[in-house]
Amino acid sequence: MHVTYTTATTVNGFLATEDDSLDWLMAVGGETQDLGDLAGQFLDAGLLDEITLHLSPVFLAKGKSLLPRDLASDRLTLVQARQIGQFIEATWRISHP
Repeated sequence: MHVTYTTATTVNGFLATEDDSLDWLMAVGGETQDLGDLAGQFLDAGLLDEITLHLSPVFLAKGKSLLPRDLASDRLTLVQARQIGQFIEATWRISHP
């Protein structure tokens, strides 16, 4: 089984505002669900293989974290990046310790 966490995020890594609003995302034509903690649980169990982000041209001062876990660059390998409209789609493969 191959598990990929795919979500939209602000450039500075937030899924939603502090009050769980996704208005920032709807303004640029996207949609998502807050699955950050669920993805974190898969990561904790060694079951998350990739992360695909759709980076939106939005910055929020504060908000809900994209992935409420520490994940250092030494465990990530960029495998793909491309432009999709106003978004940048990037996929990283995760290595497991």
